[in-house]
Amino acid sequence: RQTTGPGPAPAEGGTPPPAPAKGGPADTKTPAPAGEGSQPGGAGEAAGAAAEAPPEVKGNRYRIKLKHGAQIEGVLPQGIFWERLDEVGEYVEAKEAEKGAGLRLQHVLNLEGDIFILKRDIQEVKDMGALTEEQVRAIRDQILAQRRKVIEEREKVLREEMARMGASMREKNAEEGAAGEGGAKEPGKKPGKDESEEIKKGEALLAKFPPSDWSEQRMKDVVRREIVNGIFRSPEEAEFITNIEAWKAALARREKAEAEKKEAEKKEEKEGGEGEGEGEKKENEGEAPEGGG
Repeated sequence: RQTTGPGPAPAEGGTPPPAPAKGGPADTKTPAPAGEGSQPGGAGEAAGAAAEAPPEVKGNRYRIKLKHGAQIEGVLPQGIFWERLDEVGEYVEAKEAEKGAGLRLQHVLNLEGDIFILKRDIQEVKDMGALTEEQVRAIRDQILAQRRKVIEEREKVLREEMARMGASMREKNAEEGAAGEGGAKEPGKKPGKDESEEIKKGEALLAKFPPSDWSEQRMKDVVRREIVNGIFRSPEEAEFITNIEAWKAALARREKAEAEKKEAEKKEEKEGGEGEGEGEKKENEGEAPEGGG
């Protein structure tokens, strides 16, 4: 049988913060995650700041005895305040006898977040008195230690993900290099149908994800932000990451074509200058000296 209701979605630190009730208390403030426009490294800095920001802890400690015999201790910041979940999953103020009413007990086992306990499962609620300074300090220390542990675990996952992506890219590049050596095309030979489709797709990707706004570093930042801050990639970012190899290949082709074009223009300009110099020299040699014959 269910004794606790659903809690709010996990926050940046990895545990559910209390969702402020409409007209009810807003007792715990959780630092906002880094925005999408954060610079490289910004996700880690924001996560570090979130880990060290001292949480607000206040209220009385309560012991709730459940009808099946279990007991839970935690904090009710504004005393006994009954709430329920509305149709969209938000906590709203409720009457004690109202269907679905319950209490949100915070800092159970000194951890961040809350547990929603339905009134129908509660046998007794006992006020244990106001939190002492020592108890507040113990809760804060436990929460900060928990946040740091979560961030360390997410950083580890991030490093593993980056290493996996790097290995995949190196393997793909090696395969492409081997294929290029084995089937080098003759100069001036037109690309085949498959290659033409690949070039067309690459140009479309460059048009949709211009290099001025998109890059491999941005992809890494998106992945880092997702792992460290829990901010999931947008559909556009997901498409870019899925097609990163085709995008990079198209960018390399474009940069190579631009470099070859510049080199050809330089060569043409140089040859043109030399041709003009030779013409002037021949013209001067053909002129007869004044006063002759």
